[in-house]
Amino acid sequence: MGCLTHSKKTVNAIVDSGNHYVLQVKANQQALFKYLQAYSCENAFEDIYQVTEQTHGRLTQWIIKVYKLENQSIQQQWKQLKSFILIQKQVTQKGKKHTQQAQKEHLTQSLSYRISDLWLSAKEFSEGIRKHWGIENRLHWVKDVNYQEDNNRIKHQNIAVNMAIFNAISLNYLRQNVNDSIKYAQIIFGQNFKELCSNIRT
Repeated sequence: MGCLTHSKKTVNAIVDSGNHYVLQVKANQQALFKYLQAYSCENAFEDIYQVTEQTHGRLTQWIIKVYKLENQSIQQQWKQLKSFILIQKQVTQKGKKHTQQAQKEHLTQSLSYRISDLWLSAKEFSEGIRKHWGIENRLHWVKDVNYQEDNNRIKHQNIAVNMAIFNAISLNYLRQNVNDSIKYAQIIFGQNFKELCSNIRT
């Protein structure tokens, strides 16, 4: 989400087009953020769902809680707002083993809030949000890290759009023809430029 005013306009456009929204509330949206924070501490949730995932020595646990939002003042600002979602994320990561010492664990925790015009179960919200994270991690995060898109200083809108399209095409090409690791694929074709040109021609 961008600034508060722009987000409300975006929400109106989403609802008016017949679609739905699940939008993250940022800390800089102080009034709404503090209200959700206080409400979740003082009131019971309507539904809860828990997901645990273990990969590469890291144990990640998500607890998703759904709250019914019945604040007329806030609902007047956010079109057809019905619920908000609290996501508690806890990551336990094992550190390196030291001689004659037990393996240490590092624990990090975070909270985030989302608002929605939908009334779904905690599991349904969880599945939708996690799919969105998958897109972020597989596309937008990769484009930022490997192509430095967030540091792009192109000011002309058409050039910026064309560059983003080119990056997406090259990203898909590397995944389909070389390796799902974009960094590895870039190294391979960086060392075999003739092969890259040959594949593009075919």
